[in-house]
Amino acid sequence: MLSTQEQYRSFLITGHMRWESREWTEFTEHILRWVSTHTPPEDAYTTERPILFDKSSGRMPPLPTCFLYKGKYIPSSDTDGLFWKPSRGQVVVGDHLLRRYHYATLEDVKLRRQVSYLKDNSQYCMVEYSTGPTRLPVCLSTLQTLPDRDLTSLIVTVARHLCDPQGCSAITQKEARERMYLATSGRKLPKIETEFDPFNQPPQMPTVAVRLNGQMYPDVMRTCSATLDVKKEVDEELWQMTNFNLDADIWTRRY
Repeated sequence: MLSTQEQYRSFLITGHMRWESREWTEFTEHILRWVSTHTPPEDAYTTERPILFDKSSGRMPPLPTCFLYKGKYIPSSDTDGLFWKPSRGQVVVGDHLLRRYHYATLEDVKLRRQVSYLKDNSQYCMVEYSTGPTRLPVCLSTLQTLPDRDLTSLIVTVARHLCDPQGCSAITQKEARERMYLATSGRKLPKIETEFDPFNQPPQMPTVAVRLNGQMYPDVMRTCSATLDVKKEVDEELWQMTNFNLDADIWTRRY
């Protein structure tokens, strides 16, 4: 059984993560605790209540859907597309977390909405939509978020903080992509002010966490096949650069 720190170290290298119900509750509390003392990127949260469901067509988003909301998320009436029935009042979960549950049905599918926030700070809350009353394990590979929102980078930042709470310095999305490109192409990585860098570790598994650009939900982490695609693109770029240099050299000698 891996410790929590070992799980997140493995996640930062492989991109694989699966939380049991209790573990996800703890991680949700870590995220809310982190954003209560740090300013999250603007694309990591929303301040608008999205319309997720359409009763007339039976349309619903890919579930489970999860997003960070700034403010108190209490949709009135059916502002998110459905009328919801509360099961009970706020419930204490974890050490410092409060949660509210609501239920609805669409096209004979039972849906659940749960909103989690800290006892001592309700500036942000985590909103989750899922199917069925039973709480299932959360897998990062199937977890969806809102269009144009980037919850993955926030999850990575908090995971890195859990791995190295003393020396962790946040890597921006741009820096992470640059380091990923350098690591994939075999180039030397510049140093960063942290003891643990997921892109500067010896190979432990034949996968590297990368991003998959989808139509609606671009920020889903994928492993082996996507890594091979990135490696292929880098190899093709290097091949083109090499051929260009060879052609230029031949042309110079000839003329």
